[in-house]
Amino acid sequence: MKLTDVFERYIPGENFVELSQALDQTKVGAIHLNGLVGSAAALLAAITYQQKNLCTVVVCATIEDAKYFATDVENVLPGKTINYLPASYKRSFQPETIQNQLVLERAEVLNRLNQTHSKAEWIITTAEAMLEFVMGEKDLNQNTFELKVGDTFDLEFFIEFLTEHHFERSDFVYEAGHFSIRGGIIDVFSFSNEKPYRIELNGNIIEGIRIFEPYDQLSVKKVDRFYIIPNVQKELHAKETIFNYIPKDALFWWQDFNLSCDQLQRGLEKVAHFDPNSVQTKEDFSFEGIEKTWLALVDFKKATEKFVRIEFGTRKVLKAIFLARVVDKLNVYIPSSTTWQKM
Repeated sequence: MKLTDVFERYIPGENFVELSQALDQTKVGAIHLNGLVGSAAALLAAITYQQKNLCTVVVCATIEDAKYFATDVENVLPGKTINYLPASYKRSFQPETIQNQLVLERAEVLNRLNQTHSKAEWIITTAEAMLEFVMGEKDLNQNTFELKVGDTFDLEFFIEFLTEHHFERSDFVYEAGHFSIRGGIIDVFSFSNEKPYRIELNGNIIEGIRIFEPYDQLSVKKVDRFYIIPNVQKELHAKETIFNYIPKDALFWWQDFNLSCDQLQRGLEKVAHFDPNSVQTKEDFSFEGIEKTWLALVDFKKATEKFVRIEFGTRKVLKAIFLARVVDKLNVYIPSSTTWQKM
């Protein structure tokens, strides 16, 4: 069975038609779905996206659920970029566990949302990640440096821009925020991509741009342009919420809104007792306080009220599928990412 066959079975179905009509009639507020098990929510969200072409934001209760959901959608919509927005911290509401890789992934999502695309974007995230402030859209535009093949390259200005935005010059780039210059070859690891870029010059003209692997220096692919974005945590001058980047007609799929709010409340209460002086390794660590790092919970709730929200409940165990199959004599279709997986 092909994915198109699955879509064709779902779209005329009574439940999908009812959901589609509810979306047409609802401008703001919540729509509640019951009985979705396994990957059904991801499949339904993907079909809705195909029909409506609206920016789709999926807010899961845990990081694990978010990654499962992302994998499901990637399998259902092959070739579509699925953006995962993490929190900046490895451990929930612990400012001392901030990680460059997570900051990088957040910058990638901001960059995608800040560009114009013919197809609406996907964002899969958690409530904690959405609660964090991000760089303001105006600041992001002013601090984003675009490089294109064929453009004139000003090395002096380039170095000045990178230095001003806390990039470090090194012999080889191995993590975001580093750059190197070797004759007519310039490597830079932007916060807008998970791999570094190599700029090849012919005199002062950009002759080529490649993405490459930092550990073996092998090229991954050629591109015609890329954006250099600074560390969005260090450059938070005018802070905004992620909601400001999301289109007003975006559709939210929320695993459990009330649970998310409870998690945020507990997290904010925990971090209220955080003492920055207790951090042993203070190199590159800075914490401006709760008010300048996270949105207040009451404001978070108000921000969500401006969008249509579909609540689809917690993730169910696969056992429920087999129970339904036995009791109701249903035909069950279970897609898998590999051909060797069997019932």
